Amino acid sequence: MDSWVVMFTGQGAQRVGMGSDVDEAAKSKAVWDCACDISGFDVRRMCWKGPMGKLSETRYQQVAVTAVNLASYYALKASRLLPEDSVFIGHSVGEYSALHASGALDLEQTFKAVNARAIGMQTQAEQTKGAMYAVKGGSIVQVNDVIDAMGLHGQVVIANDNSPLQVVIAGNSGIVKQVGAELSGRRLPTVRLAVNGAWHSPLMAGMLPEYGSLLRSLDIRMPSSQILMNRSAQEPLSPQEIRDNLTYHVVETVRWRETVEKLLQRNKARFLEVGPRKVLCALVSDCGSLGSQAQTTHCSQMLRSLPSHLPAPRLQEAPAC
Repeated sequence: MDSWVVMFTGQGAQRVGMGSDVDEAAKSKAVWDCACDISGFDVRRMCWKGPMGKLSETRYQQVAVTAVNLASYYALKASRLLPEDSVFIGHSVGEYSALHASGALDLEQTFKAVNARAIGMQTQAEQTKGAMYAVKGGSIVQVNDVIDAMGLHGQVVIANDNSPLQVVIAGNSGIVKQVGAELSGRRLPTVRLAVNGAWHSPLMAGMLPEYGSLLRSLDIRMPSSQILMNRSAQEPLSPQEIRDNLTYHVVETVRWRETVEKLLQRNKARFLEVGPRKVLCALVSDCGSLGSQAQTTHCSQMLRSLPSHLPAPRLQEAPAC
């Protein structure tokens, strides 16, 4: 079987009912149990029953999406639908799923890190008034030029460089709204994302000391499979580099476009998205002629072919944040 690039979804992909079709494999059940034990809330019930308002809060959403990512991943593995030499990447909190799949974090460490990250980001969101806007049709250079021209460098930042045709900006809600209006006036449509904070921006800096300490307590290993990380768009060279990337990732840009373009340039042409719904497949297709020619598949297309799998709900695309 040809190798895949396996992409794990991050925030913005949540939906009520997610993961209810990947609870059969023994390892998938272990994922749900671990998520519940470490987070202290019933992750299964929240994913399957909602309510959507609570599921959309970052404190719950990050753990929930990670549980669905990994339960789906193990359902695929149990059915031998993934080749052994896959390359792993994950968008934002999806990176923790990728690190687990690559062998760098065990299951318990993965959920300890994600749970602490979710609590830290929720706390910072409540203490700051941040917002995020997706900018469609504009490159990182175009958007940064507008921010600089407005004299707002450092106050409004590129949180996600998702593709040549989509970036996400973040910052103080009032200031980032001004930038969004200016961009819209320049025919670069913007959409405010349904998140309660400014992820991957300086407004998250208050969580760094405590979160960095948590990550230092974890036994992070060198990956046994190839993984490219968001903060560097490169393979990590040491466990300490992984630790540093995860720590500072919450205040720095998700370099997704560079990551995907690098893999396309390495002749990787098969991309499998693992997560609650389609988010990342479209970003691959945005990456020039190589991206448009790449084969992109969502895990639901594979899982629905399994005899025990329930019919998958219709998936809608969403901005990646």
